[in-house]
Formats: sequence, structure tokens, C-alpha cells
Amino acid sequence: MNIKANVKYDLKRVSKLPIISAIMPVYNSERFVGETIDSILNQSFTDFEFIIVNDGSTDKTKKIIESYNDDRIKLYNLEINRGVGYASNFAVEKAQGKYIARIDSDDIYHKDKFLLQKEFLDKNPEIDLVKSLFDYFGDGKLRDINRLNGLASVAENYTNKIINSNEIAEKLLWASPISNNTTMIRSQVLKKFGYKDMRCGEDYHLFYNMSKKGHKMGTVSQYLTKMRVSNNSITATRKFECYESFYTIKKDIMDPICISKNIYLWGAGSFGLLVYEILTKYGHKIEGFIDSDKSKQGQSISGLTVYDPSILTSCENIGVIVTSQPGRVGIVKELEGKGYSHLKDFVVY
Repeated sequence: MNIKANVKYDLKRVSKLPIISAIMPVYNSERFVGETIDSILNQSFTDFEFIIVNDGSTDKTKKIIESYNDDRIKLYNLEINRGVGYASNFAVEKAQGKYIARIDSDDIYHKDKFLLQKEFLDKNPEIDLVKSLFDYFGDGKLRDINRLNGLASVAENYTNKIINSNEIAEKLLWASPISNNTTMIRSQVLKKFGYKDMRCGEDYHLFYNMSKKGHKMGTVSQYLTKMRVSNNSITATRKFECYESFYTIKKDIMDPICISKNIYLWGAGSFGLLVYEILTKYGHKIEGFIDSDKSKQGQSISGLTVYDPSILTSCENIGVIVTSQPGRVGIVKELEGKGYSHLKDFVVY
């Protein structure tokens, strides 16, 4: 594929490699990309290169990026849209820094993000990835406010609470406690793993496999990223594809339970139905749903009955897939209280 490159740099800087490579794949982000670029160029730590991969944008994104006159920006233009996984990996291959910071093209970053995360990695050589805390905000045209509130609740009650290395490794077997756009990773490690060529879930694939190979991850416990929620985000428009990718990433822990147990999905909401569709697509039989909401108990969803949690003690050889996102922590505690073991008797989707 012919890839056009527009690379800007100061010849005085060529002999000295940057400490940090900020990488940003971007596609049709004309509304917000300028605000994101400003937050990066205004970082208090200035020794970085800013690699932007324009992934076949058809709007004014390229023109906006080219309007900046800063020698740290290196712009690469892909002729066709290849997806976030491909574009991210393209940027990783070009990166020359000791550390790589992943940037999303519609988010806003605290001016000390690079400084604080660099200092953390400098002081903790056993840590290969550092994340930060983050919060959400709407893009001004967001139609589904409930979605924004739901994401904010998950961030505060799950992602932002999981901080130390052991907790992160454990919870990566549940759902990712890391938001990709908050990360800084040692370059040699990220280059070894790379991002898989996926349009969704490429970040979870990376973190999951890094953790399996023993790479430790930590946190700068400050709010360094403001994450924009819009109507057109990938998780909003490609929901089935995204959550299907989570299954394929975790097949090694999902399939043994699905094959050896009578499977019930705990969580009879819209997400539980989505997981049901994914698991049945891959040939797994689901016996029914479980839900603590008495108004749902006894109802039928896709031909399956919704049961009270008491079914866990009245039937044998039950396996549980936890499909309630806001309630997963409480459900896991209840399962463990009933003698169920993680990975042996239940997994969190």
C-alpha cells in the first residue's frame, strides 16, 4: 500500500532521540482534534515527538493537523481507513522514544501527564505500563445521557479504583481496568507485543497478553485524562463487534467453563442479551439468565428463563458468566460467598 508521509522535524533534534513518543491514530475528528493537539503541545515535559497517523480521514482532519507549525509533529497519512489497531501499530513502529504515550484524538490531557508518568516509570523499573485516572464528559451533542452516566459510574467504581499491579493483573481477567488513552508504556515492550490489527479491542488484547507474560502495570493516581463521549464512538456504533472481540481475547478462560458447565448468565439486561448472542454464535449453550431484580425473575429472554440467584444452590455443575457491568463486583462477592471459584466456576465477561 502506498503510504504518504508528511514528516516535520527540526534537524537539530535528529541526533537526539526524544524521551517520549506520543502516538495518535485519528479518523474524521475535525471537531475535536485541534483541542487534543493543543493539550499535547502544551505539556510541561517537552522532550517528545508527536506521531499522528491520519487513518484515511475524509473530513478536514488532515488540514487542521497541517495547520500546526511545531517540529515535534510527525504526520503520516494513510490513503484508506485501516482501523485503529493498524494505525496504532503503524505509529508504534515509527516511534523512537524510550516511552510511548497513547493519545486519543478527541480527548483532553492534563499539562503534567507526560511529566508525571515519565517520572513514575523512571522510579519504578519493574513497571512496564502506567495508566492514570480519568473522567468522562459529553461532546455537547450527546443524545444518550444515560450512556455517559453509566460510563462515568464504571470508571469511578471499577477502572479508577484498580490501581496497584496485583489488582490490575487480577481484574484484566474480568474486564480491562485500563483505559488505553491514559497509558504510557516502555517502548521496547510495546514494540515486542504491538497492537493487533483489530478495529475494536486492540488495547485489551495488548494488556491481556502483556499481563499473561508477566509484565507489571501501575497507576499515577491523578486525573490526567478527560475522555470525550460522543454519539459516534466505536463502542457506540460497533457494540457487537467490540464485545465479540473481548470473547476472542479471553477464549482461554471462557471456553473451559462454557464447555464443562451448565452456563447461566448473571445479568438479564441489554448487555446480558448481547453476551448471549455472542456465546451462542460460537456454539456455546446457555441454560438461562440469573438476576437479583425480582421484576425480571420468571420472565423469558430469547426463550430462556430468568432465575433467582437461589438456583445456584439448587442445581449441580453450574457455571456462571457475569454479564452485569454495574453489579459485577457485588455479584463476584456473592458467588465467592457461595463457594464458587473464579476461572473454575465463573468468569466475568
